[in-house]
Amino acid sequence: MASSAVGGIQGSIGAQSTTSDAYANLDIDDFMKLLISELKNQDPLDPVKNKDLVEQIGQIRAIQANQYLTTTLTGVMLGQNLNTAAAMLGRRISGLDDSGKEVQGKVTGVVFQNGAAKLHVGDQVVSLSNVQKILTDQSTEPSSAQTPAAEQSE
Repeated sequence: MASSAVGGIQGSIGAQSTTSDAYANLDIDDFMKLLISELKNQDPLDPVKNKDLVEQIGQIRAIQANQYLTTTLTGVMLGQNLNTAAAMLGRRISGLDDSGKEVQGKVTGVVFQNGAAKLHVGDQVVSLSNVQKILTDQSTEPSSAQTPAAEQSE
């Protein structure tokens, strides 16, 4: 008997997650259609209270604000990735390609594929998220013998 109770609980949890997923795909237009339909089909003897209507309008505004915030943050993230990837041009990096093979070398180009920055290292491609190290180029660093001494002023 305990087994059937657990099965019943699991079944109802599964039904709830399916319902939640259906609501996750609703946009502001769908929400407005539902609200208007509710107002048209309400019971004339028990109409929607002003308080409830104001709460629903507040929910609409919250949905709009969340959608705007998501769009804005996506744009900021893409811009940040573009800046980071552009800063890698000419730098030596170490990272993994999409197959997991280690790649090391100078970044010669940057492309965006499906919203993700990809760095060209020779004939190989490394996702910006797979960069493990940014290396210094030993050939361009002055040695201690070549470093000019700081002049002292009196």
